[in-house]
Amino acid sequence: MVGDVQRDRVHAPRVALGEVVEGLRAARRRDDGVARRERRLRDRPPEPRGRRLPLGGDAADAVAASLDGLRKEFAAWEPLIRSTDFDE
Repeated sequence: MVGDVQRDRVHAPRVALGEVVEGLRAARRRDDGVARRERRLRDRPPEPRGRRLPLGGDAADAVAASLDGLRKEFAAWEPLIRSTDFDE
């Protein structure tokens, strides 16, 4: 029994120290992951949000042509679209 007590006195601090070291390693891995993600985001330009500001005459002409094409396509589909109304 005396041997068990002495062994526990020696072993318990080692176990506690091992748990502390493992906790520090986990925190370091987590911090490294966060730092890696922040570097990746910082190095990339921001993604466009779906809208862009058309500057210049060429850009305005391109937008107008695109809208005209969409209007023509919509006009061709409009009768079918409107015929699908659901009467309650």
